[in-house]
Amino acid sequence: MRVSLMDDLTSIMDDLKQGQRRSNLEDLKLERAPTPEQAVGYMLMRSPNESNRDYRYNFDPLENLYMKKLVSERVLENRIIMDADDYFKGIVFLDYYANVIRGSTSFLSDMYEIAQQLEGLRQDLDPDLKLIVTYTSISYISQFQMPMRSQNTTSSAIRRHESLNTIISDPYISLREIDPTYSSLASMVCSQFQDERIKGMIPNATGAYDLKALMFTDALLPYIESKELVYHRLEINEYAKAAMRALALAAKELSYDTMNEYIERLGGS
Repeated sequence: MRVSLMDDLTSIMDDLKQGQRRSNLEDLKLERAPTPEQAVGYMLMRSPNESNRDYRYNFDPLENLYMKKLVSERVLENRIIMDADDYFKGIVFLDYYANVIRGSTSFLSDMYEIAQQLEGLRQDLDPDLKLIVTYTSISYISQFQMPMRSQNTTSSAIRRHESLNTIISDPYISLREIDPTYSSLASMVCSQFQDERIKGMIPNATGAYDLKALMFTDALLPYIESKELVYHRLEINEYAKAAMRALALAAKELSYDTMNEYIERLGGS
């Protein structure tokens, strides 16, 4: 049967439309999952600020933006002393512990006392991430892991996480919309992660508190043997439960003796 000119034109137009559709999909990167850096840049650009302080002397503009997007005002109201190399990961760790796990910043006064203790050993000595992880995990397990209290603590933490986590509900990531500043911020955020498996879960995060829970858990993972128990919670998007499971598991590997020994070792180094 002979095909009419109109049929030929219709076929050509359909092909052009399909080609345009494929081109748009490629432009928007819908044909593959975003990288962790792309996901973080897009998310934080659309997330509300956690705080609005400007540190003109201590931090550069990118570090200032990191603090605004990931550290709450109620945590920044406290005096926090930390080793410079661990500061940006450590401050997010403390922020998530305060706002989600504990629901309080009162423990930060203890952290300040530890910093003073270290300064007494050596003037240039500040708490590092390992010391902070040791203190918080032991404190958590000693105060909140009695059977009834543990269940209530977990439920409260989940509620706080969900209420604080502003969900970025865009169905896709348009890379052309990501501001270059936020691309740089995303690189800084992703550089805080050590565990590649956790870093690979970043694109599943729906908001800044999911991201903070991942960073919090990443900081605990080096002190945990049964890592699969934590990975499983994260893979099913139970971020607060994963963080609390990681705290409990880390506490089993650590002790006050470990912390005191570590402080003494820091003082002698």
